[in-house]
Amino acid sequence: MASHLNDKDVDILIIQSILGHSSTRSTEPYIHPSADSIRKAMEKLPGVKFVKELIRKGELNLSFQKPFRPKRE
Repeated sequence: MASHLNDKDVDILIIQSILGHSSTRSTEPYIHPSADSIRKAMEKLPGVKFVKELIRKGELNLSFQKPFRPKRE
């Protein structure tokens, strides 16, 4: 429940109160950021914004992996 509330931007003090913890230190182990939250945070970084803009303009083409082609026997 704590992770879901955190993903909805509920303040940790509110989550602490809901869970009945005496301090936020007791609440922190129950909060795990979702992959989507991590992605959104990473997209706010200036370097990531810059690279995304270069890709959007077609000035940068990144290819990290070759397409998979099974061997034919």
